[in-house]
Amino acid sequence: MRRLKPIIALILSCSSANAQESNTDLVINGLLMDETVSRAGHDFYDLLSTRLQSMDLDYNITVSEKNDLGRSIVTVTMDDNKVLESVLNPRSDATTELVDESVANILQAVIQQEFVSKELGGI
Repeated sequence: MRRLKPIIALILSCSSANAQESNTDLVINGLLMDETVSRAGHDFYDLLSTRLQSMDLDYNITVSEKNDLGRSIVTVTMDDNKVLESVLNPRSDATTELVDESVANILQAVIQQEFVSKELGGI
């Protein structure tokens, strides 16, 4: 992730200059952002990233983590909508189950979003 930060900053600065010239807003979709802090959080992110890699999602997904009374709480959001929040267990089998649940919730949110867009488009 450290290697991507300068690249993202460069893209945003170039795009910002172009957006100011053409008076249009810049929207970048399809990003998967890691805001985890612990080893278990990074393991969760890595596994989720691997699972989502083959999917062509047009949504920004953020994996964040916070410490609450000695427990790690992981949150997965898709375009600012929370799709999962759970205590993160460092056991690999528990992490795998939580990643599976996250992928299922993301896919359900995508289907729901597409349904709503289709319904609103038909009005």
